[in-house]
Amino acid sequence: MGIVDQYFRDHAIMQNDIYRKGVLDRVMPVFNNIHQEAEEESQRYWDQLMAQPRDGNFDPSDLADQAVDHTYEHYSGLLFLEKETLNMATAGLYHLWEKELKDFLQHSVVKYGNVPIPRQKRKWWMLKCLQRNEVQYYPNVEMTKRSDAIKRGDIRYLKVVLAVNGFNFTQKPYYQKMDQLRQVTGALKHSKEVSEKIQRARPDLIDDDPWEVFWSKTLTVTKDAFIEFANSVNQFWHDFEITY
Repeated sequence: MGIVDQYFRDHAIMQNDIYRKGVLDRVMPVFNNIHQEAEEESQRYWDQLMAQPRDGNFDPSDLADQAVDHTYEHYSGLLFLEKETLNMATAGLYHLWEKELKDFLQHSVVKYGNVPIPRQKRKWWMLKCLQRNEVQYYPNVEMTKRSDAIKRGDIRYLKVVLAVNGFNFTQKPYYQKMDQLRQVTGALKHSKEVSEKIQRARPDLIDDDPWEVFWSKTLTVTKDAFIEFANSVNQFWHDFEITY
């Protein structure tokens, strides 16, 4: 691996570490005291209700249900915000990895022409490439077109590009976690429906949600799961090396 390649890898490791620490140490601690915050909001709202002018027939118990409903709504809103913040941070973790990988490949191709890029075909062909390493290359095609192929390529295509260049990370021990991260990201971004594959792989992230009308199960990424995913990405970058 050359000096430029080492720079990109070290930069990606640094970015991943900053992102992980930022989410865990700066963003999520905002929700550490939501129970206390809900209690304080309950008291504030109750005091506000009691301070309003009343007639002689006023009964404080009439406001009890209203105060309870307000407190529940406030606390539920904080729980929802905590859940979705960590969910979206998890999706961001995956896209940061994908962005850094594409930046590296595009830079290597456009600037130096170091990385051979396989011709994009149907999905079955890409999987065949991973298994047999049978790859067709762009003959006599401008580097910018190769770069565009990387920019447009999805994860299946990127796996092939890496495997062709000597780094088949689908065989690495951390790949399972990274693939789970990919599946979770797709479910969080594009659909609230949780696939059976995710349910089997990560039952700890599945919630039975009685309030959902169309979906009985939803995804909730825990801090432990986020750390697992972040560590798998970190392992990828520490292990990352292509040969040419």
